[in-house]
Amino acid sequence: MKKLASLIVVLIAVGMVNAQTATLLQHSGASSAFYGNQGFQNAYNAAVNGDTIYLPGGFYPPPSLFDKRISVIGAGHHPDSSAATLTTVINGDITLGDNADGSSFTGFYLNGGFGIGYNTSVINLTISRVYMTTGISISGDRSTPCINGNVRECIITGEVYGTNISQFTFANNIFLHRIIYLEASMLTNNIFLGGDDMGGIYRVLYYINQSVIRNNIFYKPINDFPTSSSNQFQNNIFTNTPPLTGNTATGNFFNVSASDIFVSYDNTGFKYTHNFHLKTPASYAGTDATQVGLYGTAKPWKEGSVPMNPHLQTKTIAENTDADGKIQVQIKVAAQNN
Repeated sequence: MKKLASLIVVLIAVGMVNAQTATLLQHSGASSAFYGNQGFQNAYNAAVNGDTIYLPGGFYPPPSLFDKRISVIGAGHHPDSSAATLTTVINGDITLGDNADGSSFTGFYLNGGFGIGYNTSVINLTISRVYMTTGISISGDRSTPCINGNVRECIITGEVYGTNISQFTFANNIFLHRIIYLEASMLTNNIFLGGDDMGGIYRVLYYINQSVIRNNIFYKPINDFPTSSSNQFQNNIFTNTPPLTGNTATGNFFNVSASDIFVSYDNTGFKYTHNFHLKTPASYAGTDATQVGLYGTAKPWKEGSVPMNPHLQTKTIAENTDADGKIQVQIKVAAQNN
């Protein structure tokens, strides 16, 4: 039923394409349309807990604060996979309030980052398949921590700052900066491409404690993990042998040549043309017997990064009506399994 409702939303959006781009609000099986670049704000204003907002391709300023339990689903950020819909771009930070428990965000390019105010507790937050130009900032003293968050299959350009994070999972992401301050969390099957450059030696994890760090790829040579202790480093790829004093380490792959890891990577941040498949996946098994990196686990990185709802692949819309006053529309929509 959920996929059928999503498909209906896609078809409504296609039907409106010759008029105006519409942001769609889904509530209890019914959809409402909001037009123009303020459609996102207006849809949010009309939403109640449990509603879903569908953002088509286009550019949208976000609401100043998300303080409801809602889902936001874009058309995707990958230029190839979103050719028919265009990419969804949100211009500005997404800031969450303490009533946003259970919210989810997926399938868009975020010209900004995610933020949660000092000691504001948001539980069960999900962020997936989002390209963010900055990072994630969740600050506080953990007296009221944000817990049970899930950040998956994202490209995170900026720093992840988590002094009010506990029991988060970061899985199958691409990090271009550092993570600082995590507690009792899990980092699994991520790729770390950058960090703080200290003359060619890097720091990517600061103040990480009591966490599981497994099946990741640390592409740059690591200097150390400052003030990080009581962590479990399991089956990670390192291009050198970093000091892991105060932590436990099992099954890791040390001193792997960077040129031998990825099928295609030119050592210049992130590009959609990069190929992060492993050259020899069988050589680097993770703790679950799948390969380390993005394409391991039971839920590997999805090529094209499109969201779970039925995805519009192609559309052809006639410029004029026929003799009966009808307009010819041909569309191809693909169901998504994950």
